[in-house]
Amino acid sequence: YIIMSNTFLESLGLEDKFPLFGAKHQNIKAELSDYELEAVLIFYKTLKWNIMHRNEHVLETLKHLTLAFFYGFSHSFQKIEPQKLSNRAEELTEKFIDLVKQHYKEEHSLDFYANRLCVTSKHLTTMVKNTTEKSAKEWINRYLILEAQALLKSTNLTIQQIADRLNFASQDVFSKYFRHYTELSPKEYRLR
Repeated sequence: YIIMSNTFLESLGLEDKFPLFGAKHQNIKAELSDYELEAVLIFYKTLKWNIMHRNEHVLETLKHLTLAFFYGFSHSFQKIEPQKLSNRAEELTEKFIDLVKQHYKEEHSLDFYANRLCVTSKHLTTMVKNTTEKSAKEWINRYLILEAQALLKSTNLTIQQIADRLNFASQDVFSKYFRHYTELSPKEYRLR
């Protein structure tokens, strides 16, 4: 598997050059020749070495290595045809996840997303659950918790500022929400 954060992926600027990137939520598989498999393993080992032996340019190094990987394999990627969305549930789910990415910081309500997609909350939940094995609310919560964790670990924002940034009514509401999903308070998570 090749897994990258959306932020890192977007920083590469490859979406125009490789249409495959538009199919992030689909199960796309590519068979590799022995030679290609060996090249992927070398790429992986090089990435791992650079992560373990960090220097002040590690992020730029990783970006350039990843760009080299995709350009080097561009002939292989061109052979892969992204699968067409097979049904309405998959199409709805992809639109829902795209909406969540855009609005999860300010909109936590399932009704907001259902209204934007012109379906009922119940229908949206059923379709998303059938497609991803996670409920629509789980997707919203997942994005919120990951963002909260990132802000707690990588910024000096106060817990109140993070609660405000993620549109919680109060620091107390945010703390209860965070504890419910992580079993730690925001302060405990930050100090961990």
